[in-house]
Amino acid sequence: MGEHLAESVELIPAAATRGLRHRVLRPDQDKSACIYPLDEAPTSAHFGAFRNRTLVGIASLFQEPQPEATETLAPHEDWRLRGMATDPAARGEGYGGALLRACLKQVESFGGRRLWCNGRVDVWGFYRHHGFQRVGDSFDLPGLGPHYVMQIWLS
Repeated sequence: MGEHLAESVELIPAAATRGLRHRVLRPDQDKSACIYPLDEAPTSAHFGAFRNRTLVGIASLFQEPQPEATETLAPHEDWRLRGMATDPAARGEGYGGALLRACLKQVESFGGRRLWCNGRVDVWGFYRHHGFQRVGDSFDLPGLGPHYVMQIWLS
């Protein structure tokens, strides 16, 4: 793991995320549910992790305020991680961590101070391992199950 994985993460178009979004995150929903409102915003970024030129992981970043926040940040300081997914056959190989590091680097490069997400309860351990904290109690996203708001502050 390590360096070779970091090199396998690159920016991709929003449309390239949708197959994995559907297969891993929203298999029981219509494919249109995998098109997010901010996908094509000029500040949005989409990352893909590749194993042998095959897309095995995705993550998207959006400039979006954290709705539970008690702090007020400038628009360029608050970023949302959304649609992060790794192909089940590639889990545990470091692709998720590599994607998260690429996202954090991108957010920092734009002067971001906070990265947040609505993460599934069952992946809390992954986010905690990478320095995220939970905000509030779990809540249910219809059709997707229990989630936490999770966030990390950048220096």
